[in-house]
Amino acid sequence: VDVAVKAGARALALFHHDPSRNDASIDRLTAQARARGLASGVEVFAAAEGLCVEPGSPMGPQLSRRHVVGPMFGGNANL
Repeated sequence: VDVAVKAGARALALFHHDPSRNDASIDRLTAQARARGLASGVEVFAAAEGLCVEPGSPMGPQLSRRHVVGPMFGGNANL
């Protein structure tokens, strides 16, 4: 998050999660990073299978979640 802030990024995707972590653990780490990012104006989110990021919007990257499963997205979601 600190590197994203220093680089002037508007958003940060967390990826390459430790496979031994469960969803709840990743959600806690993401929440901590998101809180730190919000304090500096950086949107932080955890990348996940099925997450599509469309960069280039004046408002920052647009996220769409298709067929994603997990507590991070409220369970089984087809958004």
